Amino acid sequence: MPVSKVGWSSATATRIVKQNSLCPSAGLDKHGSIAALPSLPRYITMYAQATTRPAGVSNRSSKMDNLIRVAVADDHPVIRMGIEATLDSISSVHRIGSVSDSTQLVALLDAHPCEILVTDYAMPGGQYGDGLELISFLRNRYQDMNIIVLTGLGKMVLIRSLMAFGIHAILSKTDDISHLSGAIQAAQAGRRYFSPSIANIMKSQSLGSSSMQLSPREAEVIALYIGGASINGIAEKLQRSKQTISTQKVNAMRKLGIDSDADLFKYAIELDLHKKEKRQ
Repeated sequence: MPVSKVGWSSATATRIVKQNSLCPSAGLDKHGSIAALPSLPRYITMYAQATTRPAGVSNRSSKMDNLIRVAVADDHPVIRMGIEATLDSISSVHRIGSVSDSTQLVALLDAHPCEILVTDYAMPGGQYGDGLELISFLRNRYQDMNIIVLTGLGKMVLIRSLMAFGIHAILSKTDDISHLSGAIQAAQAGRRYFSPSIANIMKSQSLGSSSMQLSPREAEVIALYIGGASINGIAEKLQRSKQTISTQKVNAMRKLGIDSDADLFKYAIELDLHKKEKRQ
């Protein structure tokens, strides 16, 4: 029987997923076995360690005010539970809650403000969208909150975009979940943190600190535009003049190194952002 890198057989890992009523998209292949994510056994192991911790044992300080409040958002149950277990093992962290879509996330953050959000990049199904659209919304609504993005995508254009949208802590889901601890500390201190896979992509493409960051309003406009909204529609939605919206769009394109609308749509397609909605 094959054994995972953390000492579990794939059959054992599969049984744990099924016992917890987790869906196939959480990491089961078409045969009902663990296969979809290289680092998935590590997430399952962290969850198992958390659920078998002796009753009454806690690694948290009684002085809650000194802890870093962290929220979690991921639509994959196994990955979310692995993140939770990792956070719960960090003595300086207090996890305020976990959600699976943007609607639940906004409700959580409105009720329980926090210093750091750990969120999946692709998390469809919520009222506030996902990807850059959600990142832009969160940066505008919760300006004092730091965001750590988890992604299974290894595209250079995504990394560049996240940095332009003000995200400076990016973790690949193919890397070990233990990197989350370093990302939490870096985000709290206002420093950058990239897991090894992300750092390697940046190094290979020579992406340094010179990338220009979009303002929250520029990010909001460009996210809406590549999502299918027209200039008139954005102006009406955000209650700004069409001239202001156009200026913010042009500034955002310049900072992203994009010269034309045609290139902008190529950029959106590469990030799977363009919804092919008819513009009015």
